[in-house]
Formats: sequence, C-alpha cells, structure tokens
Amino acid sequence: LFALINLAMGDAGLVAWDIKYDTPIDLWRPVTAIRLADTDGNPHTTPDPNWLPLNPFTPPFPSYTSGHATFSAAWATTIAGFFGTDNVTFTIDSEDPFYNALPVHGPRTYQSFAAAAWENAESRLYLGVHYRFDAVDGNKSGTELGQWVVSHMLLGSCVADFNHDGHVTMEDFIAFLNAFFAGDPSADINGDGRVDPADLREFITRYFAGC
Repeated sequence: LFALINLAMGDAGLVAWDIKYDTPIDLWRPVTAIRLADTDGNPHTTPDPNWLPLNPFTPPFPSYTSGHATFSAAWATTIAGFFGTDNVTFTIDSEDPFYNALPVHGPRTYQSFAAAAWENAESRLYLGVHYRFDAVDGNKSGTELGQWVVSHMLLGSCVADFNHDGHVTMEDFIAFLNAFFAGDPSADINGDGRVDPADLREFITRYFAGC
C-alpha cells in the first residue's frame, strides 16, 4: 500500500507540473489576477490592488493545475483501489503547527477517501491561492492517475482478484459487483475514467479466465 501511494504521489508531481509548465496554459494566481484585473483585457473586471489571500504565501508558479488537488486525488484513489472500496469512514488530525491556531480546529471525520481528497482540493480556494477549475481538473487528473497506478503497478495483472488476497473466488465477484453498482472508482477496470457496462464485461471475462 505504501509503495503504491508513493508511486502515485511521485507521478502526481509529474502530472501537475507538466500541466503547469509543459502546456500552453500558464495562468496567474488570484493574488496577481485580482490586483491587476485592469490589465487582463476584460472590461468587466476591476482591480483591487490591496487584496490579499487568506494564506500569507502564494506559491511562485502557475495556478493551473492544483498540485494539492492532484496529489490528494491520486492518494485517495490508490487507497480505495487497494482496499476495493472508497466507502471507508476515518478520522484524522493535522500535523500543521499553524492548524490549531485557527478558529475552527480539531480532528476531521470523512465518509470516504474521495471526500477527504476533495476537501483538500477545495481548501486551496478558501486560502485564495487557486481557482475552482484548478481544483476540479487537478482532482480529475489525480483520480485517473490513481486508477492507472492500481491497475498497472505492483498488484499484478490479475484484475479478477478484486480483494487482492491472492485468489480468484466468489468473494471477488461479489466485491466487484458491490463496487460496480455503487459507481465506485475501483470498479473502473478498463481505466477509462467511467464505471460502465464495459467494466462489467471486462471483469466477467477476467473472472472466468481465472485472472
């Protein structure tokens, strides 16, 4: 599990920074856009030269896409794929030394890994260092990356061993069906970003083939 997560997180860095620097999109941060809104060529925007984000520090690299969103989605999807479900309730706290100084603090409880990942992505909006589309697209690419890592790395090519116990049994079939009908990302067998009948057909083929 830890090896898979580290692989996913390493690749998430490549995905996010390729998008930031190896695409035609080179987008300024909110702190720059808001202060210089009279220079964007859009007559409907007005500048606020004194605006500051909630976060005292804005990272000095392009806003699009959100690294936090990409990393957290890759993490969440990899864990969900490893355990065969995203429907896991857990409570965590933060090790950030500034966290407990905030007005609202303490442990957070989530009903799924994906929920924690999205809150992490959305936090960048509240801090004022990202736009919503940075978070949405980062979450999407991180999710697709996590699905690819689970499907192609370390766990072997035995897709039918859905619960990863080293055997292909009826338990795997039931676990897959539960994930499939719940629309869980772990049921995206073909890695196309959708849970649909094509995944069901692929799993059944693999199951009766023994792997």
